Amino acid sequence: MKFTDIYSEYFKFVYSIAFHMVGKQEDALDISQEVFFRFYIALPRVKDSGTIKPFLGKITINESLRWLKKHKTYSFTDLGMEGKDFEDTLITPDPSPLDVYISEEIKEKITQILQEIPPVYRAIVIMYYQEGLKLSEIAELLEKPEGTIKAYLHRAKNLLRIALKDWNDSNY
Repeated sequence: MKFTDIYSEYFKFVYSIAFHMVGKQEDALDISQEVFFRFYIALPRVKDSGTIKPFLGKITINESLRWLKKHKTYSFTDLGMEGKDFEDTLITPDPSPLDVYISEEIKEKITQILQEIPPVYRAIVIMYYQEGLKLSEIAELLEKPEGTIKAYLHRAKNLLRIALKDWNDSNY
């Protein structure tokens, strides 16, 4: 596969993970550029086209975590985010106007909460729910045992659940 084909096919995947990790379009674009630069350098070592997506995912998570550590920015409250891929998956088809209003409110809150949980939890939630990766694939990408990934996902869901319950109790 040519690099340009790989870039075209996987840019949205890379950008989406980076965006949901760091929360800002410009930073996600910078991270995406760095990911593809690193991938381009490593391309001669990639033997199997089936390993491209996991490899890009791993580079993206590592670059996003590196960026977060460098900028020491673990919490974002800017809800005016662009690129609603992840949030759009949270709404059911053909909702009523009330459902739309409530769903938008909840999506905004989930987006905010995701930006406030630890980056490794955020990465796992994004890869599992948005990108549809299996726990075993996430474990391979993050180089952690599958049981650890399950535990982190469980903790992340609990953090989301508690934050949403607190928000719900204070708003309704």
